[in-house]
Amino acid sequence: MTDHVTEGQGDDLISVTEVAVLLAVGRTTVFRLAKEQGFPKAFKLGNKIIKYSRIEMLAWLKSKKDR
Repeated sequence: MTDHVTEGQGDDLISVTEVAVLLAVGRTTVFRLAKEQGFPKAFKLGNKIIKYSRIEMLAWLKSKKDR
């Protein structure tokens, strides 16, 4: 079974819910992490639409695992 969050194409944008799945945390934690320095910058595509770069999120996660 393929994981659509980690196996996207190119620099896909993923939702806050998909980021939460990728990081194995809740949506509230994603919003808290987003306030920290070094967390990938969100793309705001409207009043209620927030997306993140899948590639940037995977790179951030890898940097955390490499510590």
